Amino acid sequence: MPMNSQLLLSAALWASMLASAIAVPPRLWTSKDGTATLTATYFKSDAEKVTLILPNGRTRVIPLAMISEADARWIAENASSSTPPDNSATESVPATAKIPAALAGKLIDDRGKPTALDTKAGVPKYYLFYYSASWCGPCHAFTPELVRFARKMKARNASLAIILSPSDRTQEDEVAYMKELRMPWPALALDQKSAPDIPRSEWGYIPAMVLVDADGKRLLQVNDTFSKEAFLAQTEKIVRDGGTPATAQN
Repeated sequence: MPMNSQLLLSAALWASMLASAIAVPPRLWTSKDGTATLTATYFKSDAEKVTLILPNGRTRVIPLAMISEADARWIAENASSSTPPDNSATESVPATAKIPAALAGKLIDDRGKPTALDTKAGVPKYYLFYYSASWCGPCHAFTPELVRFARKMKARNASLAIILSPSDRTQEDEVAYMKELRMPWPALALDQKSAPDIPRSEWGYIPAMVLVDADGKRLLQVNDTFSKEAFLAQTEKIVRDGGTPATAQN
């Protein structure tokens, strides 16, 4: 293809992409520490960065770790990720599978109202149960990390549901904790956390996590030798690849 034709094709492709971006109105973006702002139009994002279009038409790539939580939440809720969906998201899971069936009618949101799994993209294949409580200091320290992980996985269209399994004294405390930490996932109602087929943590401490598939097979769990950080890294790999770990913990 002649050089001029290549340039014209590239320009046409860029113009098409720019037109799609312009359909999204510009917004004010804020740095994580709140000291800097930028008016720009969202263009695309992946698990690590967001690409914005400035008023002069130039693009700017910003690491997701450097933007405010409000901006990260906006991307998770309003923008389509440029990252291809995880392999797991292409597999159909029936609502009658063990875990989604067990969760039906047992979940609440951060207002204490009954809610259900988000199945707009299909019934999730994987389920991360988060054992935590409002009175637990280490839980307060770790929950923001899990919130960031949840938003990253949502931006990837990952077939993963995160469920809070509370150890609070009252459901009012549980709901206040969800709201305070801005948890973007539902919780088991306090009187439902020991219902049949709901996974339990086998570790004697919180915060703790267990990952199961839709059939209830236990894939990972935090314990004395498997840290929370390793758990999240391995969970990301399992959900992305649509597989199971070599050392699944049953």
